[in-house]
Amino acid sequence: MKIVLEAIVPLNPPSPLAQLNPLAKLRDIHLPEPISLWPSTIAWWILAGLFLVIVGYSIFWYAQRINKYTYRNEALQHLKAIETQYVSNADYHQLVNDLSELMRRVCLSLFPRKEVAGLTGLKWLKFLDDKGHTNQFFSGNGADLIEYRYCPLNKPFNNPINKPFNNKQGSEHKESPDAANLIDICRKWIATQK
Repeated sequence: MKIVLEAIVPLNPPSPLAQLNPLAKLRDIHLPEPISLWPSTIAWWILAGLFLVIVGYSIFWYAQRINKYTYRNEALQHLKAIETQYVSNADYHQLVNDLSELMRRVCLSLFPRKEVAGLTGLKWLKFLDDKGHTNQFFSGNGADLIEYRYCPLNKPFNNPINKPFNNKQGSEHKESPDAANLIDICRKWIATQK
């Protein structure tokens, strides 16, 4: 019964002063619930997921692009070192060997090993021309990569392999190689590879 009476008649009636003060009837300030850091609607969740997918794909694409062109940058730096070495020692035989090795390494990193590893001579030059969309290796100065590669060191310009290439061009045996042109041909070939 006591419970019923409390509901009807308060146990502690307000003091007469409290009834005269109009502020006594005001309630305390109620603050709103704190804002959550998590989205509250499905649209925000979808937008957050889409954002994460785009960021993830962008990072993946950028990493693939860097890896894809790393070989090219390294090859061009190595080519510059070969060129600097040639300028200091003027050894054309060494230049041809270094360029041939560099071109082979670049091709092995770009194309399947079965396709590249067994190529020698004219097939190697034709492969370079086909993949570089040029004719500078088979019928240009790029042919020096096989003409002077294995020639004797004491007679670098009397190699009999030289004659078939120059007969195709309609020219005579060349007496001095064009190192700058050969380096430029290799540089352009490396730069155009994807």
